[in-house]
Amino acid sequence: MRVAIFMRGPFRPNLDSSLRRARALVDEVRANGDQPALFFATWLLEDRAYATALMHQPDVDHALLIEPPSDQIIYALCGMERLPGGNPTRNMFYQYYLSKVGLQVVDSLGLFDFVIHSRPDMDIRLGAYYHHWFEAGHYTTIHDIPPDGNGIINDQFGVATPQDMLAAWNYGTLEELGTLIGCSNIAEDPLRMMLEKAGLKSRSAPTEQWVLDPRRYG
Repeated sequence: MRVAIFMRGPFRPNLDSSLRRARALVDEVRANGDQPALFFATWLLEDRAYATALMHQPDVDHALLIEPPSDQIIYALCGMERLPGGNPTRNMFYQYYLSKVGLQVVDSLGLFDFVIHSRPDMDIRLGAYYHHWFEAGHYTTIHDIPPDGNGIINDQFGVATPQDMLAAWNYGTLEELGTLIGCSNIAEDPLRMMLEKAGLKSRSAPTEQWVLDPRRYG
């Protein structure tokens, strides 16, 4: 099985820590007899200083360094700077915009059976549960909305086929992304709405480790 490991977002707290986390996922894929390819997608903002070093890593197969839309455009599209719950709309816009752009590249290559979509500031190990994560036709993540409907679909980590992963993060136009964010209460709402629009079912699977780096905003 060919697995694209797609690391999306800023290098927090630095490039070395991000590479270590990505390589841990690469090792897990290989240890289970599968073939990994490593992608990074980040912004030409605070990570600009890391661009040359990233592209010279022999095990990074693809590096996408993207200029984001301006804050003025983002706020105009979303109609607000923060959600009612306090989430900055700029951060949400960045997350969804970058994910779609990068996942379009992964899908267009036509080389992979599944995509692992993660963040460079998160230590995660699937361990003995590795094979629980790969189920075609579903978006598998850390926690899902329970039967009673009171919960969220995790937007930090997911596994799906390339087509389903792109569909899960395909908001449409930038105007449509602004609308999704503008009618959200929490940061995870757009992912839920995009999954519903795509007709994709979400599911959860266990991990052996899942923790965000406490230094990521330091």
